[in-house]
Amino acid sequence: MKFLSILITEGRKEDLKKKYANKFSEEALDFILGISDLQDFNHKYTDWVLKHILEYADVDIMAETAVDLVKDFDKYQKNLQKKDINQYLSFEELEKALEPYKEKEKEKELESQTEKIFEDENFLVLVPKTQEASCKYGSGTKWCVTQPSGGHFERYTKGKQGLYFIIRKKGNQTEPHYKVAVHINDIGDESWWDARDQRMNSEAVTLFKDYFSEIYSKIIENNKEKRKPNLKEADSIFDGTDQSINVKDNFKNSGKILRIVVTGFDRISDLPGKATGVVKIYLDNDLIDAYDLFVSYKINSFGQLELSVGFDLFNEFGDTDFEPKFDFKFWEGWGFDGHYDLTKLLTDREMRQQLLNLIGSRIQSKISSDIDFEAYVRDIAGPVWRPDRFNYGYTFKRGDKGLVKKLVDWLDSGRIGTKVDFLVDLGVFQKVKEDGKIKYKRPGTDYIYSQRDLRGQYSSFFASAKHAGILSYRKVGKDFLFIKGPNFEAFKQGKLRAL
Repeated sequence: MKFLSILITEGRKEDLKKKYANKFSEEALDFILGISDLQDFNHKYTDWVLKHILEYADVDIMAETAVDLVKDFDKYQKNLQKKDINQYLSFEELEKALEPYKEKEKEKELESQTEKIFEDENFLVLVPKTQEASCKYGSGTKWCVTQPSGGHFERYTKGKQGLYFIIRKKGNQTEPHYKVAVHINDIGDESWWDARDQRMNSEAVTLFKDYFSEIYSKIIENNKEKRKPNLKEADSIFDGTDQSINVKDNFKNSGKILRIVVTGFDRISDLPGKATGVVKIYLDNDLIDAYDLFVSYKINSFGQLELSVGFDLFNEFGDTDFEPKFDFKFWEGWGFDGHYDLTKLLTDREMRQQLLNLIGSRIQSKISSDIDFEAYVRDIAGPVWRPDRFNYGYTFKRGDKGLVKKLVDWLDSGRIGTKVDFLVDLGVFQKVKEDGKIKYKRPGTDYIYSQRDLRGQYSSFFASAKHAGILSYRKVGKDFLFIKGPNFEAFKQGKLRAL
């Protein structure tokens, strides 16, 4: 039977090639006949597709539309009044005939994206689970959660929040309370909104609760279930101690070995969702820094592990002679947050190890980008900076002449001005007047530049000087004035080092 099906398909394909050989280019015809969806139907719809696609110039684009139409036709064929595809005289006619059935299926799909918590002859109360369902069942209102963009739906439903739509089945659909949205935030506070997106006052809310107590009790019952703490799965991950050791040989070409040891976790039993750990940083065999690790965790509404990691100085050495050799100040913005999928394919220990490895790699990334630590490792004294050699190539070595010396001298002179002022003072450009406006030209040339034209002049040099800390800017009005950077004096004294 399979062999027979192949023969039928190939036979139809050859017949169609002959029939339409003079109406399509060979490339276009091969493209359409090679579409897998049409082949799956043994080319029984391909003649109709080729016949009607001739009306369009963009064969490639329309082929996709045509394939979608025949797939839907095959799906809904038994429900259609015209069951032979050749009875439809255009793509548009077939699309119009299919529309009611596609809409009906869409309705069923959207119903599955809601949780119905109450229904009687007068009211329907549901929880929208998706943005699309929120748009559908909140239609006719001005609620922000019915907007397809902006992230409002997720903002009002993430975590333990609850969003409920109360929909009246009868009555005037333009009446403000025809639809009511109830939002319950993370800490259980309620807000009630009418269809105009006006917040209902306490009297109106109380009246509704009194008259429709069954509806309100269903909402509260559902929300209580939703808000039940579910940390058991996560607790087991943080209820055991393992180590992650991150090793970097020849760190920053120093010949030294960097080791980051992360130990965790010790769950705090009387503080749900809290655990501690330890971070130790070694250079070769010397312990140079140590920190306490703090983790807050919970399971969010999407079933993900929501993690917040922070650091503080390690207090175990409080009564010893240990002093950090390099203070990274982890507690000043070095923490991070994240969402991680919990999979049943991993054991608690495997998941714990993944998290420890993640923390270790985050720390190494931070350390690797810290130029002061690189200078410490490589025994480089004084201020340092890291040139962007790939893009600019400037290193500002001691004794550099040319533009950098002129910039230093200009800043030292006490002059205040913009980049254009600096270039004019150097004689790179001259000011000229044209049509009553100040413009610029290079000495010995006739080409006139506007101030806008000079924006890109020597941009890589000035960007590098700012990156090195030799130059900085102060914004005054619309102008950016040159000022000395934080490393200006060190550069003058030859103490600034490029890594």
